[in-house]
Amino acid sequence: MIRVIRTEDEPKPALMKRFKLSEEQTDYILETRLRQLARLEEMKINGERDELEEERARIDVALKSKARLKTLIKEELRDDAKKYGDARRAPLAADRARGRAGAR
Repeated sequence: MIRVIRTEDEPKPALMKRFKLSEEQTDYILETRLRQLARLEEMKINGERDELEEERARIDVALKSKARLKTLIKEELRDDAKKYGDARRAPLAADRARGRAGAR
């Protein structure tokens, strides 16, 4: 039945023919399936909402504290440096200029 419901464009007549079901039985089967899907979707949406509310609470706390904001920025910069950073292959132009000026 599940395969028929998932694969058929019009599952109702296919179910009635294949399993010799009445229209009322077929409607009940299809409605039950739709109710279950709706319940699963509702659970998923509620879970996402809870996660977003937790994230919002964390953001609110961070926005109210300058110290927390600085800590978050430092952590993000360190993470980015680990993820994307590499050893400098050539000195920066400003560093070279300072090196020459210091040597004079």
